[in-house]
Formats: sequence, structure tokens, C-alpha cells
Amino acid sequence: MALGQYDLAEANFKLRISRNPGTDTTRAYLAALYGLLGCIDEAREVWRQLLEINPNFDVEQVRASLPYTVSTWFDRFFTGFEKAGLPE
Repeated sequence: MALGQYDLAEANFKLRISRNPGTDTTRAYLAALYGLLGCIDEAREVWRQLLEINPNFDVEQVRASLPYTVSTWFDRFFTGFEKAGLPE
């Protein structure tokens, strides 16, 4: 996603979710990706699923806990949320 390879990112996120259905973080990635793509309904549905798994999910905690040193990833991640109107 950070590299702008959205088709590949979507496929990988879906694969990760199929292998680990309880993942909240991968759903956050996928929701952000859908927001970037303008797929707002899909983003909100994935976000709804995420909150079923973890009602206390905190996007800012993701920023604080992941070791990304280049802002590109965070810029795309948070822009995707913004475009989808997430979190509500």
C-alpha cells in the first residue's frame, strides 16, 4: 500500500484475513486502502468487522506501535481513513 501497489495490497490483506480471521490490524489496513480507492461502503464494512473483533481498536495506537520511519505509509493509511470518514 505504501508503494501504491493497491491491487497487490488488497490481495495480500485479504489473504492475511483469510489466514487469521481475528486480525483487527489487517482489517484497518484494508479499510484504509478502500478509503484511498474511494470504495467507501467497503471501507465502512471492513471497519464494522474490525470493531466486532476489537471494539477498542485505536488508530493512533497503530501509529505509536509500528516501527515505520518513512511517513509515506502513515500518510496513505490515515488519508484512506479520512476519505472514508473513519473512524466514526
